[in-house]
Amino acid sequence: MTHPSKLVLAAALAVTTTLLVACGGGDDGPVTRAPADVTAQVPPAAATSPSVATSYVGELSAVPMATSDTLEPVAVPDMLASDDTGEPSVVN
Repeated sequence: MTHPSKLVLAAALAVTTTLLVACGGGDDGPVTRAPADVTAQVPPAAATSPSVATSYVGELSAVPMATSDTLEPVAVPDMLASDDTGEPSVVN
């Protein structure tokens, strides 16, 4: 015959497991967003952040010429950010 404390422990474990599964933990993690279309708009931060400007130029360089030659012009800030003291970044 099964000891009553084992039945209580098993019931408590089953209830706890059910509650944890039902609650789901409460954190879905970071929200992922679709990357912005580099051919549609220059990120506003490219005017103030050298890393954003470099990243944008790199992503724009990856767009095939056959695609980019047929697109409408994109409004570009008067100046993109630069860092004269930073190390050079590779842009393909």
